[in-house]
Amino acid sequence: MSKTSIKKICKIVFLIVAISFMLLHMISIPINKKYDAIEIKLDDPSYLEKCTVSMKGSYQFNILSEDTFKGQITVSTYPRTYDKMEKVDVTREGDCSGTLWYGTYESLYPFAMLSSDMLLNNIVLLVKSNPMYEDNKSRPLHISVSWGSDDGYCIVPSVSTREDAIEKLSELGWVYKP
Repeated sequence: MSKTSIKKICKIVFLIVAISFMLLHMISIPINKKYDAIEIKLDDPSYLEKCTVSMKGSYQFNILSEDTFKGQITVSTYPRTYDKMEKVDVTREGDCSGTLWYGTYESLYPFAMLSSDMLLNNIVLLVKSNPMYEDNKSRPLHISVSWGSDDGYCIVPSVSTREDAIEKLSELGWVYKP
């Protein structure tokens, strides 16, 4: 093979790769998922609440930055998750994919940290809370929030027992099993 044919082949391969990346970046993948889930409180073995987590929107791959999800993630037991949700940056590295923010620009509400892999598979929601509000659902928007690995609320889809939820959280590195 001559040098000119090798250069042509390299150019064609480069163009195909470049065009593929651009197309992948421009294509939004629709997400429409619904999971049965449970909510547990890490420091209260008796707390277990069943709920449904629904996701509807589009997942955007980004070559030079974080992937994003635009749409809505709702939890049946938290009415505020039905408010407008901000887009979520889904990180490729680290434990936390992003924070779910709800509300309007003037009064955004940080509901939970989202832990997931690409395309929002294998998700866990780490609910931000404030100990002053026992039920966490009546907390005013302006009250500061946090999540604790020793006493936090966790919403874990696709499991039905506290033990399975703890196991999944442990595999993801959010809690340590005793």
